[in-house]
Amino acid sequence: MDNGKLSIIPNLINMVVTYMVEKGKARIDRHESRSCISIRAYILGGDLFIEIRDNGVGMPKMKMDMLNDELQKENYMIGSIGLRNVNERIKLNFGTQYGLRIETEEGKLYLAIQTENLA
Repeated sequence: MDNGKLSIIPNLINMVVTYMVEKGKARIDRHESRSCISIRAYILGGDLFIEIRDNGVGMPKMKMDMLNDELQKENYMIGSIGLRNVNERIKLNFGTQYGLRIETEEGKLYLAIQTENLA
């Protein structure tokens, strides 16, 4: 197991959770509902997946598609520095085939971190 690579995983999760909390802060401040963020990790096809979901309002599909397209480019200018940093750290530490993916549906935002299996 590569402890150097393994040690950055908690930082990546923290950065994504911080992004989700900041984006949902207005709703949390208004106490509109209980806010929940869940984290799930699993191995699939030899890769490590970390899913981070919330029960917020989600984001428009057009914005999600734009963010995912930008994350695939080598030189991209997405609006979120935090998401850009997470994606770059994943690619630098695990390879360009890995990275961050954003999915949304009504009431949920889902960010997936994919890396190589470190077991």
